[in-house]
Amino acid sequence: MLSILSVGLLIIPSYFALIVWKQGIFIGWTIVTVYIISLGVGFYIRFLGGKWKAMRIIEKPAPGLPSTFAETPTPDM
Repeated sequence: MLSILSVGLLIIPSYFALIVWKQGIFIGWTIVTVYIISLGVGFYIRFLGGKWKAMRIIEKPAPGLPSTFAETPTPDM
């Protein structure tokens, strides 16, 4: 989504408006503003999709050896 919005709403319109048609800086800032608003709307739609609710950031620790075994290093080493 990010690359499509970048190329379609920022790079190509900026090139044509500023290089080909020789428009002013106001048009450049307008293109950037439209890009940022579109990016915000796109990320908001992704947020509403709810896929983030099922993601796990902090995993449960993997089962391992208890710290009472002699082979396990102790924190004071």
